[in-house]
Amino acid sequence: MIESELSKRILTNDLSRRMVKMVSPIYQESYIGLWLFEVIGREYEDMRQIVDEYMAQLNPETATWGLELWERRYGIITDFALSYAQRRELLATQTSQNGPFLAKHAVAIAESITERIAWMDDNTGPYMSTLWLQTDTDDLDKIVAELNRRKPAHWTIEIKIWRFAWSELDARNKTWAYLDAANLSWDEFEIWRER
Repeated sequence: MIESELSKRILTNDLSRRMVKMVSPIYQESYIGLWLFEVIGREYEDMRQIVDEYMAQLNPETATWGLELWERRYGIITDFALSYAQRRELLATQTSQNGPFLAKHAVAIAESITERIAWMDDNTGPYMSTLWLQTDTDDLDKIVAELNRRKPAHWTIEIKIWRFAWSELDARNKTWAYLDAANLSWDEFEIWRER
């Protein structure tokens, strides 16, 4: 069916055009009829966007306003100061945890909150481990609260901040420019630092 000039001017969405093609061709020239199909099409598109948005909330990886409900479901304290990505990371850590709370879970919590590298030294004392953070962070209270909420009561986790000091470079007669030019990965840097 060939579209009339009037229908080309009035109909702006695909659904409206498809609906008009399903009815008698007389509606191609009906100003009021075309506007009715256009309004129905627009409302349907709005409804479709609402349904798509709702469907996105059913999955924690795509949820935005529904993320709070997912956090409540898994017993995570909602922190609106964190980005959606950080909150999703905490949620993924919680939902992927099958079995006991392990050192890797503590590291994942610290890394998801700070968005910095963290690592764990296990068994630094009886029922004690040390969690190392790459640099100072304003989120220490959040990390401590989340670890205390999730770890076993008998397990003590000490948090230490790791900094690379000028004295370490100076002792090797190296400069920051040398390190920058070396272009080392984190693992390569750790090996270089241990030598």
